[in-house]
Amino acid sequence: MSQQSTTRGGSDKRIHVYSQVQQSTEAIVDRVEELAKKKGCSMAQLSLAWLMAKSGVSAPIVGTTSLEKLHDLIGAVDVELEEEEMKYLEEPYVPQAVIGHS
Repeated sequence: MSQQSTTRGGSDKRIHVYSQVQQSTEAIVDRVEELAKKKGCSMAQLSLAWLMAKSGVSAPIVGTTSLEKLHDLIGAVDVELEEEEMKYLEEPYVPQAVIGHS
């Protein structure tokens, strides 16, 4: 299982709320890491390529902390995912409850 630290994990005070689906999230991150290595791209590029391949997504909104990371994200336009790869990434997903609304 990937134990990679993230900027969000270190700054989001509410990240613990998602612990109920932690195994699912970790499995997805592991698969993203594995597939990104196989395709020779960054995990961010692979993730954005997955999002852009979803029907109904016409303009994903991304946030980044540096120009270097933005340039990396732009590389996602060159990453193509096969249908089997999309299914592989999505398989461990567990729906999450809406948080912050009652």
